[in-house]
Amino acid sequence: MFFCFQLLLSCSSTQHNVTDEASVIKIAEQELLSSMKKDDLEDLQPFKAVLIEDNTWKVYPRDIAELGRRPPVVYINKKNGKVEKVLWGEGDIE
Repeated sequence: MFFCFQLLLSCSSTQHNVTDEASVIKIAEQELLSSMKKDDLEDLQPFKAVLIEDNTWKVYPRDIAELGRRPPVVYINKKNGKVEKVLWGEGDIE
């Protein structure tokens, strides 16, 4: 029984650790594409990803001043690559 419990724990903890900016940007782009057109997403590119508190990625457009509006900010969990939240025009950029 103990062995089964250990096996279950080890299987559930084998999640995708996102450690590089390029990978996390791809995750953010896929999330944004679920609620916007591809052309609109391309207008926001290129994106920047910053690791905050060593456990959450914050992804946002690099050229914020050129947009003339507050951009979407995507927060992604570093340990499992899951989107925690997307703030549309509300995120703190720097």
